[in-house]
Amino acid sequence: MLSRFPLRIKFFLLMCLLYVVAFIVTPQKTMTAFGNFVQAFVQMLPVLILVFLVMFVGYIFLKPEMIHRYLGEDSGKRGWFAACVASIFFSGPTYILFPYLKELKAQGMKNSLIAVFLNNRNVQPAFVPVMIYYFGLRFAVVFCLLVLGYALLSGLLIRHFVGEEA
Repeated sequence: MLSRFPLRIKFFLLMCLLYVVAFIVTPQKTMTAFGNFVQAFVQMLPVLILVFLVMFVGYIFLKPEMIHRYLGEDSGKRGWFAACVASIFFSGPTYILFPYLKELKAQGMKNSLIAVFLNNRNVQPAFVPVMIYYFGLRFAVVFCLLVLGYALLSGLLIRHFVGEEA
């Protein structure tokens, strides 16, 4: 009977069953855990709505040809540069970008550029002045260059290990 359901439905049902078993064993801790889940979900909801809005706007303005040209198989150095710049100016927690990056990948974004994008997330324009204030200009510059260098290195490693074309 369960074999006809997709894996995500099976996972959801398994989690529900685990919560029921946990509630039977320790109802107070289970209610606390469920309350924490609801609280976290409510806190994430505005961010999730923002992600869906960004995805909606992306669907309107970003055409597959454009994504393929700047982030696809033949993007070359332009793609690496675009991934670095886009990751700096896309603010917010990384996990909310996963659905968006999945859509970009479906439209032709290379795995190596996704790696660059994800690894370069710590260089944020809003944080750089604060970093300079607390740690000094030299630290901020070296930190940003190291993060960028690591992002590019991880992209090259991903490209090598998943067998992408250069």
